[in-house]
Order: sequence, then C-alpha cells, then structure tokens
Amino acid sequence: MKQIKASLKERAIQNQRIYIIPTQLGLLTIAVNFTLFLMGLIYGNNLVLLLAFALFSALLLIMFQTHAYMEPLPPTAIRISDSSHERPPGIKAPLSEALIHYEAQTDKGAIKTSGASQVRPLIAKRGHYRVKHIKAWTRGQNGFFYVWTYRAGSGSFHVYPKPVTSLLAPSQGEVARANQSGEFSGHASYKGQARRIDWRAYAKANHLLEKNFQDFEHGSICIDRKDFPQEEELALSQMAWQVNEALVRNLSWSLVLGSQKIQNDKGHAHWKASMEALSNA
Repeated sequence: MKQIKASLKERAIQNQRIYIIPTQLGLLTIAVNFTLFLMGLIYGNNLVLLLAFALFSALLLIMFQTHAYMEPLPPTAIRISDSSHERPPGIKAPLSEALIHYEAQTDKGAIKTSGASQVRPLIAKRGHYRVKHIKAWTRGQNGFFYVWTYRAGSGSFHVYPKPVTSLLAPSQGEVARANQSGEFSGHASYKGQARRIDWRAYAKANHLLEKNFQDFEHGSICIDRKDFPQEEELALSQMAWQVNEALVRNLSWSLVLGSQKIQNDKGHAHWKASMEALSNA
C-alpha cells in the first residue's frame, strides 16, 4: 500500500496536475443536497427540487473558484530563499493569496508553511536544506474542497541561527577596546548605549549625548567561537547577533569557527557568507 501511495505521489510530482476532492464539510453538503433532491423527486415538491438545484449550482461554482486558486501557478514559479528565524525562508511564488499553503519536502523532512510571500515553518532548525519538491494546497474561502498540486524542487536554502543578544556585543568587545584608545570625534544624540553617555555634557545641555570615537565608527571586530559559551546553539546564536550588529553599524568583521575562518570584510555579501557558515557549523 505504501509503495502504491509513493508511486502515485511520484507521478503527481512529475505531471504537476491540479487535483481536487471534497472536504468533510463538502461531503456533508453534497449528502444534504442529494437528500433534498431525493425528497423533491419522491414527494414531487418543485420548491425542494429548486432548492437542491440552487445548492448544487453553488457547490459547483465554489469548486471552480477553489480550483482557480492553483491555475496561475506556472511549473517553475516556486523557489525558496535563505532566511533566519525572525524572517523565515520565503517561498517566492506568483500567488498573493493568503489562502495558499505550501509544504516543502527537503532532505531533512517536510516544512509546512502558510502564505505565498513567506514560508512559515512549524519546525525549521538551523541548517542547510536541499529542496526535493513543493506541495501547494488550499481549501479556498469556504472550505468545501481541497485542491493541491506538486512542483519539482531545485536548489537549497539556509535557516540561519536565531540571534540572541550577546554580553560581548560589538560595542563592548574589540570595538570597545578601540574605543578606549580611539580619537574622540564629537557628540551625538543618545541612541541607547549607556556606557558612552557624556554626563558632563548632559549637565550643561540638559539632554543625553553620546561620545563618538573615530576608531569605533571605522572599527573592526573578530567574532571567534572560542570566546562564546560551550553550548553550541547558544554560541552560534550569539555570534549571529554580533554579525547582525556589525552589519547594522557598518563595521568590518572576521569570523572564526574552529579551523574555518572568514576573512575580515563588511557588507551584505560578507554578512550572507558569515550567516551561511554559522548555519552549516
């Protein structure tokens, strides 16, 4: 039986046709409609027959409407992009309907999702996922019919570690050391870094000001695995947080994961390479 199901599923993935069956609610409605039709025939009640015909017409219209949700989906439309826990892996599909759901079958199991613009995985651990195929399905607005189709998968995506605030923040690690020896470059409005508040300037100006240092603005940091907790996931999450902070602050950084080292650089491409390395660690 399992072999038959697997064979049918493989065939469905290859031909990429759209399939539709009534849901439990749909079957119940069909049964009620059939009962009304029989009652109208037996008792010769034209009003009941008219009601049965109207209900049948409505079901037929709902069936075609539900089926139509899948029709704009071209064979090569669905692809999955990298993402973190805050911004889950996004399935970029042409459908904008929130009623469409996706299930990506990967080498590490299925990731159930909802929405056309983003995958919302129930379980998506940190790592590198290779896509086998993707199932798109919907019950429409009314829930009377279940429609689904398959699309062959290609490529892969990363789920980055969930960033967790590190006590050794970029502003407190090597950049902080550069801060202490760096050249004072002026004041700026307070942005939440209490350790950089100039209390003397506050007494004169009556509002909080931060000290800016040239070395801080143009500094670089080394994010090294050995400087973080022994617990693997916590360490990787804190390192991911530091990578994000460095990107936001326009700092350059290097990343050390045991024998693997990503050289000092900055920018989005460097951030992506760093996050992928943390995902694969």
